[in-house]
Amino acid sequence: ERVKKLNFKLRNQSPGICLHSARAYTEAFKEMEGAPIEMRYAKAFSKMVDSLPAVIDEGELIVGLSSCGLKKIPVLPVNHASWLIDELDGLSSRTVNPFEVTQEQIDEAKELLTYWLDKTTHALTVKLTPPEIVRKVYRTGWGSSGYSHQGGCHFTPPFELILEKGLVWYEDRVKKALASLDYTNPQHVGKEHFYYALLMVINAIRNFAKKYAEKASELSSQESDPVRKKELKEIAEIMNRVPYYSARSFREAIQSVWFIQMIMHMEGPGPAYTIGRFDQYMYPYYKADVQEGKLTPEEAQELIELFYLKISSNLWLCDAVTAQC
Repeated sequence: ERVKKLNFKLRNQSPGICLHSARAYTEAFKEMEGAPIEMRYAKAFSKMVDSLPAVIDEGELIVGLSSCGLKKIPVLPVNHASWLIDELDGLSSRTVNPFEVTQEQIDEAKELLTYWLDKTTHALTVKLTPPEIVRKVYRTGWGSSGYSHQGGCHFTPPFELILEKGLVWYEDRVKKALASLDYTNPQHVGKEHFYYALLMVINAIRNFAKKYAEKASELSSQESDPVRKKELKEIAEIMNRVPYYSARSFREAIQSVWFIQMIMHMEGPGPAYTIGRFDQYMYPYYKADVQEGKLTPEEAQELIELFYLKISSNLWLCDAVTAQC
């Protein structure tokens, strides 16, 4: 019944846009003009997750949204600005893959995106591609309109390591690498920017998870239904642990996978960020919990269905030409 209700809400929610990311990235890049590019992106990412609210829907067991609302796709200026600024006015009326957008959003988005027109992935593509090739392929289909506007796709995070060790393991590796830098070695100069940026991103993800833990605790204190109250307390405990620390159960593991997958779609538009061999890396957690009596197959089935509803909420904002491909 829980899955049916959440599925009905998802299917009946019209797609829209969210400008939290566009605001955060624009503010951060303007504030850090001239700073190393790694630090500018890390600062922008931190601003983005700091500005987003923690949204927990009624009945949810797996939590996390990549934007300010259900099916509200983040506008990512470094990827979207080149085409979106020209298509904003028709975004809600196009025949294929329309997105709801208000006039207020259109006006703000145009102002934000103007700053990015010479900084996008597409602008860099055009700069590095022979002009005759650009003239022949731009806006003619997938190859030009799709990939020149992407920040990365066809990528699968190392979920096995994330579940086994947590982001804290990566944090420790980064700190050791940072401490080992020899600034008398020319090859080491500048690497610290990358390492500091990684630490900022990991800390931002941890804080974002804690924001969800705090929201779940708040909702739990207001909840009168004892069953839902217990569920919200469990969500708070889980979000205080993953993905920063390792997963100890099937429930923690599936929440960790979703949170990382969600983060990927917050940082880049996809569309092919994948979950990899979900069956293989999740099975040990399932097997252990079932054998120890902590989880039934029916409970696992519900969690998997809820997980795939979350996956379905990650939409792709693309131009009108690519939408028809």
